[in-house]
Amino acid sequence: MRALSCLVAITVLVFTDVARAQDARNVVLMLSEFRPDSQASTDREEIIRSTLTQALREGVDYYAGFIDIDSFPDADHQLALREFLGRKYKNTRFDAIIAVGQAALDFARENGVALFNGAPVVASTVDREALQQTGVGPPVTGVVRRLDPLGNVDFILSLQPLTTRIVVIGAARRGR
Repeated sequence: MRALSCLVAITVLVFTDVARAQDARNVVLMLSEFRPDSQASTDREEIIRSTLTQALREGVDYYAGFIDIDSFPDADHQLALREFLGRKYKNTRFDAIIAVGQAALDFARENGVALFNGAPVVASTVDREALQQTGVGPPVTGVVRRLDPLGNVDFILSLQPLTTRIVVIGAARRGR
């Protein structure tokens, strides 16, 4: 799944690169809704960096941003983040935005034209319905997540056939 997300990103970048042959380096921003210090974020970022570096021989300028929606769910934070990113990347022209998670995709859609020069968005860790939404903003593509609770239980039982109880731990996102 991660490799497929990177493959989609590379495809977008290749087409973008043809359009701007005068500047060989690709510029990519990865926006994540998750915490930057989580192991999953660290692993995901390493996979994205290495895949882009291997695929784009002419070079890539890779930037990462973390929305951390669970820690900062209020609208004031979103406004401050929008202002910060606007100032930080004021003179940067992106070739692609990689949006990891629904909050990152929403942020990229809402601010893609103003902050990221309308660069195409490659989304991952989102539901199919999120990718199918249309509206104003930059073009969006990506890889959907597929939640399969029954398949997960079947897999667990195939590994541990004597299991009699399974505990599911879940959390609701604050502010939603």
